[in-house]
Amino acid sequence: IYSLLAMAQQGSPWRGWMICELIQITVALCGILPASATAMGIGAVYGIAGGFLLSAPATLIGALISFGLSRTFLRGFIQRLLRKNAKLDKLDQILSAEGWKIACLFRLSPIMPFSVTSYALGMSALSLRAYMIGTLASLPALLGYITLGALTAESLSSATHARIS
Repeated sequence: IYSLLAMAQQGSPWRGWMICELIQITVALCGILPASATAMGIGAVYGIAGGFLLSAPATLIGALISFGLSRTFLRGFIQRLLRKNAKLDKLDQILSAEGWKIACLFRLSPIMPFSVTSYALGMSALSLRAYMIGTLASLPALLGYITLGALTAESLSSATHARIS
């Protein structure tokens, strides 16, 4: 990831930024790579402030697209499933009643992958507003991963320069 991002940055800055945005949106949508890995790569290439300014909007856009997909294509299926299972129906009612609080708790969980959580919350009765407020809870962790990537790159760079000198 780091190599791809570093290569993209060497050309035009706009091209590098767009590639970062697309990678982060794709990860938020499908979860093939852990979001933590891409965030660390972006932090290593663009630093803490630049990395966060690139990653945060892309992560939120990916989450919003996932929510929309689950509401449009998967909603009928989940409604039929909820009618058949009383426990799932009760969970859906809790999500609807507690809204953004439950979404925050889901986003803060290190166990649930970001994309899976997006689709699961989108298939619930949770409002879009509550979903987006809850999704903001993922941004501090994103900042942590970006910081980790930036500090690691800085440490490796310092160690390499110290050995050369």
